[in-house]
Amino acid sequence: MSSIFLLQLILLAAASSASDTKPGCPDTCGNVTVPYPFGIKDGCSIDEDWFYLTCNYSYTPPKLLLGSYEVVNITLQGQLEVNNFISSDCNDESGSLYSSSWWMTLNRNAPFTFSYTRNKFTAIGCDTIALITGSSGRNFTSGCVSFCSDDGSVTNNSCSGIGCCQTPIPMGAKMFEVKVRSSKNHSEVLGFNPCSFAFLIDQEKFKFSVTDLSRTSSYNKTTLVPVVIDWAIGNGTCESARRDAATFACVSENSNCSDSSDGPGYRCSCSQDIDECEENTYDCRGGKCKNTEGSYSCTSDNKLLKVILVRLSASRPWHWSASRGAVDGLSPAEAVIH
Repeated sequence: MSSIFLLQLILLAAASSASDTKPGCPDTCGNVTVPYPFGIKDGCSIDEDWFYLTCNYSYTPPKLLLGSYEVVNITLQGQLEVNNFISSDCNDESGSLYSSSWWMTLNRNAPFTFSYTRNKFTAIGCDTIALITGSSGRNFTSGCVSFCSDDGSVTNNSCSGIGCCQTPIPMGAKMFEVKVRSSKNHSEVLGFNPCSFAFLIDQEKFKFSVTDLSRTSSYNKTTLVPVVIDWAIGNGTCESARRDAATFACVSENSNCSDSSDGPGYRCSCSQDIDECEENTYDCRGGKCKNTEGSYSCTSDNKLLKVILVRLSASRPWHWSASRGAVDGLSPAEAVIH
């Protein structure tokens, strides 16, 4: 009777309104919606340290920034999407053409981590060795290799080591650096694959194509790819957060607190009631529907009295009841009195 959804915010009385921001606060920056607990104006975010974002109006349209990273989407399910560059290694007939490496860093104390459920480390190329290294939050080194002799052996939408490879990242990572190189300067595949690319990317936004290997690939040194960051409220657990009633976010009587499973902080799970009477999904058989938290009840219509006669057994007398349905699977005999 109810739907469960995840909220990472202080549940305000106005939460049922169309806006997810605090009253009087701007709710957009350019094309991006900025819901609470984030904000772009003093007093509009849950704190001034981590959830206060910058709206850079020097761009058209304005850009929303988390530090130096452009934010392109924020969800109340505890995730935000930012853009980042890719690492590349390219060659031509004369040798090295250009090479670049990129990294991303989140503040060690911030309630943010790179999502290990949404992001995948990805490399593209037919002479490609790619590494990803983390040194904050989680220390790790991982990578993948991709080789192929011709583009005919490569399959669209397949990223299994032939033209494209992927590997997951660990939970809790706050920093990573991506490096990519060619083992033979692409010399044996130069005709169809002069470049190798590597990046962390939201796997829901990635779809490999054979054309990604070509000179006209959509990936190059100026390409931006989406990376998902998980966010939570605070740096403590539910138990520690409850000790400070003034800042504890799960304040609704319908709100349940759970510790974040992918980093510091906690989340609030709220049961949002569905009005079955309004949605016309009730069954009151002529009576009036009254919505209740998580369900509904039926009341008699003043103009209509429904009497249900139920014969419990052949040896026992008939009994009448104001119930609206059959008892123990028996079909009720109904009489309507106006």
